[in-house]
Amino acid sequence: MELTPFTATLWLIFLFFAVIAIATRVRGRVRLGFTWRRPAPWGDAGRGVLIGLAAMAAVFCVELAAGLIDVDRVAPSGSRLLAALGMFVPWAIFEELAFRVLILVGALVLFKRPWAALAVSALLFGLAHVPNDDATALSVLSTVVGGCMYGLAFLRTGRLWLPLLLHLTWNFAQGPIFGFPVSGDTDHSTAFILQHASAGPAAVTGGAYGPEGGLLGISARLLVIGLVLLATHQTYRSPLLLGQQPRDTPRDHSHPPATAGGPSRATDPARP
Repeated sequence: MELTPFTATLWLIFLFFAVIAIATRVRGRVRLGFTWRRPAPWGDAGRGVLIGLAAMAAVFCVELAAGLIDVDRVAPSGSRLLAALGMFVPWAIFEELAFRVLILVGALVLFKRPWAALAVSALLFGLAHVPNDDATALSVLSTVVGGCMYGLAFLRTGRLWLPLLLHLTWNFAQGPIFGFPVSGDTDHSTAFILQHASAGPAAVTGGAYGPEGGLLGISARLLVIGLVLLATHQTYRSPLLLGQQPRDTPRDHSHPPATAGGPSRATDPARP
């Protein structure tokens, strides 16, 4: 990212929230979402992969069925797929650490309201993509929705694994697998399916920016938000702000609740 007054301002805002998040973590008052135990992260990771792949497959199938793209050939290349992974893995890790772990948590500490923290992090996520090649007002709006998508996955689980794997799969499926530009970048869009746009307005398809710059991409992101809400409906949620009770924590029903007068005869072994 070229350093301009606009991008320098974004970096300063990022540093502001990052300092808040890290300082609060050092004081032991917040988690940053790196929890590994109970439950293991594999469930969140698997859901992220499935949701991201399903959403981008839906975009590809809709565009293909509507005649908006033509497939030239299917030519999977192991070397190109590995090269793409080498780019998209650190990209996803960096953006999730920056916008969810540091900015969203910092905003959560500052505002104490998850919806406010989500809005701030999503807006900054969208603005950070303004300098991308072929970016438009619609692509920035779509990226704000994407920030809500990843931020919601982070808040609903209190952990990094669902948004990280969702983000990685969304980008990897979009470019290397289905052959679309990814946020205006086409360097890794020829690793599996080679296709090109044949018709349709850029406002629908996203044009040279890729699906993220059009209404189809926004629709797919709204679909992802719905799937994230569904997938996390009954999952254990680890609170980010310490002192909060985890939501949806399984209750221990092995013992009946004590009454006001103390334990009942049936549950008190000391009483005959």
